[in-house]
Amino acid sequence: MSDETSDFELAELDYVRAAIPDGLRLESPILVRANEVQQTPLSDNAPVVKVSDRNQNPFDINIWDMHEVAVNWKVGHWYVVTEARGHVWKTESGDVKHRLTSTADFTVDWFGQDIDPAPVDNQFERLSDGSIEHNSGKKSGEIECDSEGQSIDTNSRDAEEILEETEEGSVTDEIINDFEL
Repeated sequence: MSDETSDFELAELDYVRAAIPDGLRLESPILVRANEVQQTPLSDNAPVVKVSDRNQNPFDINIWDMHEVAVNWKVGHWYVVTEARGHVWKTESGDVKHRLTSTADFTVDWFGQDIDPAPVDNQFERLSDGSIEHNSGKKSGEIECDSEGQSIDTNSRDAEEILEETEEGSVTDEIINDFEL
């Protein structure tokens, strides 16, 4: 970890808790604010860090002793986390929980203290079954998105119009070709 400002630009740090994948590594760096550091009974070098993303969504980061991550977490400071593994699950009450765990390639860079990042407009929530739910309540597979990730109202469009917009060689083309055989 570096004690100097990281090489990341705030504008490129738009990954948030809702995008954390279950069982996979983060697809992009995530900006987090340290809210509390809890030492575990297993080791002084394996803390659980309670953090929140730039949208103020709380979750935990478990840092395993075997990964030898030496970070002097300071409450109220912002950090950029990369190469963490995501975990998403649903509680008995139906709440979706998120957690990151360290990996062999896990990195943490100090980003700053006196910053106030604007929230990121995120329309999606990743569910414990791996699907992504749109704020409208629809799950992935039920939502058509444009190239910028914005949902499209497919009820007002017919299938032929949607297919015309797909690129040749896309997954949609492969599916159509399988049915035409």
